[in-house]
Amino acid sequence: PRDMGDDEDGGADAPEAAPERASAASPGDDTPSPAPKLNLAMSHFEVIQELGDGSFSEVLLCRRKSDQSVCALKVMVKHHILKEKKAEFVKNERVAMDRCADVPGVVRLRFTFQDCNSLYMGMDYCPGGELFDQIRRRKPRGLPVGHVRAYAAELLDTLDAVHARGIVHRDVKPENVLLDQRGHTLLTDFGSCLDLREDGDGTPSAATIGGDGDGDEASELRRRRRRLAFVGTCDYVPPEILGEPGGGEVGWAEDLRRPMPPPGSMDWWSFGCVVYQMLTGACPFRGANEFLTYNNIVAGNVAPWPDWLADESAVAGATDAAKDLVAQLLNPDPFERLGSGPRGADDVRAHPFFEPVREWGAALRSREAPAPTSRSPRNSSSSDSSEYDCAT
Repeated sequence: PRDMGDDEDGGADAPEAAPERASAASPGDDTPSPAPKLNLAMSHFEVIQELGDGSFSEVLLCRRKSDQSVCALKVMVKHHILKEKKAEFVKNERVAMDRCADVPGVVRLRFTFQDCNSLYMGMDYCPGGELFDQIRRRKPRGLPVGHVRAYAAELLDTLDAVHARGIVHRDVKPENVLLDQRGHTLLTDFGSCLDLREDGDGTPSAATIGGDGDGDEASELRRRRRRLAFVGTCDYVPPEILGEPGGGEVGWAEDLRRPMPPPGSMDWWSFGCVVYQMLTGACPFRGANEFLTYNNIVAGNVAPWPDWLADESAVAGATDAAKDLVAQLLNPDPFERLGSGPRGADDVRAHPFFEPVREWGAALRSREAPAPTSRSPRNSSSSDSSEYDCAT
């Protein structure tokens, strides 16, 4: 282990101070209390190891000297945040993690602090590592179908709860699904999320639909571009983000004649990509480069299912049900996509693939989860751990 920050403000012997006083705007009765802002310095922590890094941050496994508690500490350099134009991403992540603090399937933000150089977010450490690691270790095959169902059911529940709190994640991928010590899934990295409480319900005004008033039209275009912004990771973005095949038609974000796609539909598409990847060990649309990956997505060119998949399940019909689930989640029409209808996540739960799942919610997480294999020192909370990340 190595110590960091003894030369920072506060010094090695600086005492920890009490949390700052809560802001005057108290959260509502149905809103979890925000993570406290503490008067800490890096000298109050012992760095055990680096878990990973990103374009403007690194994640460290740390032990707090005062009580020996362990956390994953996300360190974001202020200069790099400004250089990479990521200030809004940092704000989004803080807001989303505070609002989802009571969701069992979301990594818990425990505290924050800052110094003159960096911002810090102290989160629960997930010793099981990333879901990506579990998939990678099974290559060239995928995870057992029973494991896929267990992970997918928990992630489904989590996305439903996150959406209910007005948050769309927009970067659902195996690298952003962590495993706790019992092997249960936890969603992390909300930097790309969309806050629907700030963005509105997505319904254009009558004036905008009728074309009355350039101001209304311009405002609606800005909102659509924000809602359908090119964020996330390229292997998992839905076609409505990328535009139309061939590029000869106006895309969703620019066409005011089209209704706004259901915001949660973006996450259900990515969820379908993750289920496919768990089953096969590969991304469904991966091309030789980003451009070819985009082409595959907008053209609906899903990679063929491997022949060996039928041998992976001892339960008759489980493989066919899994394929059908993925097909419905990867529907290119966001309005017809499974999970995007009025019943939302309940339609996904009702799919035959999840028929063996008898209980949902807290009962689902009380059951034994697949035991994770030993973790690798990959990033547990970075925003750019995949090979292809979308430009923003």
